[in-house]
Amino acid sequence: MTSFYLSFPHDILIQIKSSEDFVCSKMLLGAYVPGAEVTMSPTREVDIVVGYEKSENKGFIQEEARVVMRDKEDKEFPLDFYHLLYSVVRVQLLKKKLFSVHAACIGNNEYILVMGHTGVGKTSIVLRLLEATDMLLFSGNKTIIAFQGNGYCEALAGTRTITAHTKDMQQYKGEGYEPYGERIAVELRGEGYAKDPGRIKAIVLVSLNDGEQENDRINPTSALHKLYPYFLDTVNADTVLCDGDIVYIGTPPSGTQEYLARNLKEILVSLPVYSIKGSIDFISNAIKKI
Repeated sequence: MTSFYLSFPHDILIQIKSSEDFVCSKMLLGAYVPGAEVTMSPTREVDIVVGYEKSENKGFIQEEARVVMRDKEDKEFPLDFYHLLYSVVRVQLLKKKLFSVHAACIGNNEYILVMGHTGVGKTSIVLRLLEATDMLLFSGNKTIIAFQGNGYCEALAGTRTITAHTKDMQQYKGEGYEPYGERIAVELRGEGYAKDPGRIKAIVLVSLNDGEQENDRINPTSALHKLYPYFLDTVNADTVLCDGDIVYIGTPPSGTQEYLARNLKEILVSLPVYSIKGSIDFISNAIKKI
């Protein structure tokens, strides 16, 4: 039997449970589930149980305080389980008015959110900045954000593992890495991480394209529409089992969208948002100057 607990900001507690012995990958947990801290002993009653059952019949059991994935894998949790765990955690965070933003987060004490759709080069840009500056990594792909009022938003926690295509990450082997499929999950050396929560001082939407050079500040109205999907992370809200049409649906709590739109509008009055496109050198140099 496998049983352990994950704690998150704002006192969220989730139990991971399986009737058989399964191995949980620390690297994949760190890549897909922002803010997760593993503990073996619960400090209070859990908010929800996320379980796994080995079964020839794939599917989900979805109840108010329990979600169970059924799949054929044994010994190790399949990748879909980490996607499910994120979907469940995302809903629990939203209940606390916390947003798991699809963005990397870098800086020192104050942070920059680096956003971009999968495949635009976000990871490459972040790695270049970490190499070329004194910036530290707070989060590699998903950053938990809280709106604190008065136009202020704060990064609370994030995903500490960086993932990318294996060919793009060869130079980082040896610092803690785990290949899976065509991708690789990498942990930086300990001194490469920012540890403390901090204020977001800017947001950057990036896209690698050697044929362009664009560095524009986006007006608040346009920024609201562009940022809203990243903050709600609708792309990763649901979990689909790989070879079927079986879906866990991560519906946000009532009122979430209105709360997000209202608070985004408030912070964007003073929080600068940039759209930067170009070569990796052009983009990284532009971000350095923010």
